[in-house]
Amino acid sequence: VPGNALSTQCKMRVKYPQNANATNLSSGWYLRGNVTVGAPNGGENWQIYETRAINWTKKGSVAEVTIDYSHNGANWTTLASGVNASNLTWNWTIANTTNTTNLQGLIRITGSDNGNDVDSSNSGFTIRGSLNLTAPDASGIVLNYGGSPYQITWTKAGAIANVTLKYATD
Repeated sequence: VPGNALSTQCKMRVKYPQNANATNLSSGWYLRGNVTVGAPNGGENWQIYETRAINWTKKGSVAEVTIDYSHNGANWTTLASGVNASNLTWNWTIANTTNTTNLQGLIRITGSDNGNDVDSSNSGFTIRGSLNLTAPDASGIVLNYGGSPYQITWTKAGAIANVTLKYATD
């Protein structure tokens, strides 16, 4: 079957060339496009505020796709719709919308043909929290033993309960 020959009115004829009476014609059926999630497809570690590429492949003349995210495989949030399916990629900047990290993230791609050309990540991927050091925020800061306390501050995204502070002299 040619890659872009999609139809809602397909039929199949079976014929035995040695006997003209040995033939049969099927009833109608659909030949539709297909989309397959390439990434993330399970096991990846992504971080809040990163921009990551969601990739897919397609067969047939699927015009557009809708990209959804789920943290549990049951509840889905649309990230983008009307994306040109021929792009085969869409960049997602992972927002801190739920204030949680996730070990079961899934992506679902749905083609625009008829809603039946759907694929999801094979298994979960991880979305990890993010830390941003806000102070000290300049080079050349000198701290002395026994001197005044210096406040170290940071912001966090995601469900990070505890942090470990370390310093280096090099």
